[in-house]
Amino acid sequence: MIPDRRDDRLDEGFTLVELLVVVVVLAVLAAVAVPVTLEHRRKAADAGVKTDLRALAEAQETHYTDHETYLAVPVSSAPVVIDRIDLSPGNTVSVTLNAHGTAYCVTGTNLRASHPWVYLSSAGGQQPASVTSCPASF
Repeated sequence: MIPDRRDDRLDEGFTLVELLVVVVVLAVLAAVAVPVTLEHRRKAADAGVKTDLRALAEAQETHYTDHETYLAVPVSSAPVVIDRIDLSPGNTVSVTLNAHGTAYCVTGTNLRASHPWVYLSSAGGQQPASVTSCPASF
């Protein structure tokens, strides 16, 4: 009887096919996970901008209650000094007053957000996603 040489060898690792299967499985998982992660980051940036807009609107209303006037805030990515509001990282806001000083519009942006967000005091607050800038007159 001739001895079987395969029985004498030790298994010394994985075959090329097994390694390729693992690489393909990992690539499929990455292809699914990356878009989901990017979508979550966009939603987080949108939420941060909206939160900053609401905080600025609340500060504007508080200031108006105390002083009967709204504050115009220049475009800023630094902490805004209306009741010491600190913007979320990467957010930029601008506040525009109407001609009479009786209403304001706050626009907020972030490079990772889906689009600029708008808070318009004379139109009920946070505007829908279709509104991306302050109107010419409000």
